[in-house]
Amino acid sequence: MPRLCFKWHELRPVTHLNQPLFTFPRVYSSSVRSVRFNGPKNNAITVLIDGTLVASSDIQVLANSSSCILFNHINGLSITGGIIDGQGTLLWNCKHSGKNYPIGARGLQINDGKDMKINGLSSINSQLFSIVMNRCQNVHMTRVNVLAASDSPNTDCIHMQQSSDVIILNSNIGNGDNCISIGPGTSNM
Repeated sequence: MPRLCFKWHELRPVTHLNQPLFTFPRVYSSSVRSVRFNGPKNNAITVLIDGTLVASSDIQVLANSSSCILFNHINGLSITGGIIDGQGTLLWNCKHSGKNYPIGARGLQINDGKDMKINGLSSINSQLFSIVMNRCQNVHMTRVNVLAASDSPNTDCIHMQQSSDVIILNSNIGNGDNCISIGPGTSNM
């Protein structure tokens, strides 16, 4: 797999969007370890997922990561399109069998962000929660598809905690646990 290398702080606006754009091209439709985007980044940025990001099928690979994709302290984040495949089946089987297993990773996690849009994103078979928002404000999700097997353990589709002003529209959500879980400190959802 090609290595994903860039300087996050050097992203420049794309003319027709008038904001920075980062693209996961189709070539990344293969095994992904953990990817972190750390701010502070106060100007709007669009992340376009043009393909499928597939977590490693080795459950130990993400054992020490909280998430496959993590955004910290980024305002004006827009995530568009694509699929995140968490490859959770092997981990779920370990949990069902009672064997010793790692905790697992969330599919997408966003911490401490404001004015965010998620449009057309699909998350399937996450090891744990599919989409997590911690301490986020003004979040608008549309056409989000989150799916996992009906017997998948602890795989909340969308989890909000200490977040406010969250809108979820025209989305398809289904799994073996909570479709939407609302943690402490969440308001106006």
